[in-house]
Amino acid sequence: MDTLDAKDPDTLYEQDFVTWTERQAALLKEGRLDLVDVANLAEEIESLGRSQISALRSSYKLIAMHLLKLMKQPEKATPSRENTINRERGNVIDLLDENPGMRPKRSELFAKAYVSARSDAAFETQIDLEHFPEEPPFSLEQIESKAFWPPGFPRPR
Repeated sequence: MDTLDAKDPDTLYEQDFVTWTERQAALLKEGRLDLVDVANLAEEIESLGRSQISALRSSYKLIAMHLLKLMKQPEKATPSRENTINRERGNVIDLLDENPGMRPKRSELFAKAYVSARSDAAFETQIDLEHFPEEPPFSLEQIESKAFWPPGFPRPR
């Protein structure tokens, strides 16, 4: 630890992130708060929160995109598409269970995710964007529910 104490925390942060994180953890555990790289540590903690939010938005986007594709092209349904929807629904449940502070952000994240999902679904199906509703044809609760599938779509096994 003494050799690391001599290194400039900004240089270590930029040149060897893993060693920097190990050093910061050790300093915190030892109560040596005067040596903690507060600015970079605060930035990394904020980044962790943003990463979790991004993961939730990404799951919403994938679910919505695949549901839109099922609605527009039910004949192209595949077990892989159904599996993706179910996997991402499981990810949503896990993320919200592990991060209950994200629950109040769900509606906003879903709304942002739907905009991207709509564009991606149009691109992947080669159907004009105007044929996909601007407002989601399913609710946030339906997106999160393993029981919800588009009308007329047989529920997966």
